[in-house]
Amino acid sequence: MHLADLRHEAWSRYSDADVPLAHVSKMLGHADLSTTTRYLNVTEEALRRAVKKLETSAEFAKSLQSTEKAKVEIEKTSDEFLPPSRSLLTN
Repeated sequence: MHLADLRHEAWSRYSDADVPLAHVSKMLGHADLSTTTRYLNVTEEALRRAVKKLETSAEFAKSLQSTEKAKVEIEKTSDEFLPPSRSLLTN
């Protein structure tokens, strides 16, 4: 086993632990991220986690959009029935 093998193993473990690439690059003493990416071996499990994060983010964004749409609808409805000074959603 060589020192390079140990560095590669360390990078793989950092990657599996979702440590950001920029942080790993600094820990390994690389001046450029492209050097660090040479050590990059993406595992199937890491890809699954990345896809799950994207799906979760997309679901969260959709929920925010639907919440915002509901708020607008409530504002429209409340403005129809209440005088402007008594709107339900004023701050």
